[in-house]
Amino acid sequence: PSWGGFESLINSPGLWLSEAASRESGIPQGLVRISIGLENADSLMEDLDASLNKITGV
Repeated sequence: PSWGGFESLINSPGLWLSEAASRESGIPQGLVRISIGLENADSLMEDLDASLNKITGV
């Protein structure tokens, strides 16, 4: 979570949740929250692409 900073953040509260844990917590399985900051757009896209490829195994 951010404390008022301007940096981009990615939080993955539901990324590795089991179906049972998802039901119990109300957090959807696979949920990824992205808060975009003030960095260069091309840099953000490169970082996001690399991160998504890493978690999806591509």
